[in-house]
Amino acid sequence: MLSSSPFEIFFLRTKDSLF
Repeated sequence: MLSSSPFEIFFLRTKDSLF
């Protein structure tokens, strides 16, 4: 991915938790 910005990390964590 692109730069690991806090928002991206949060989104990935949320998606990983949901899915």
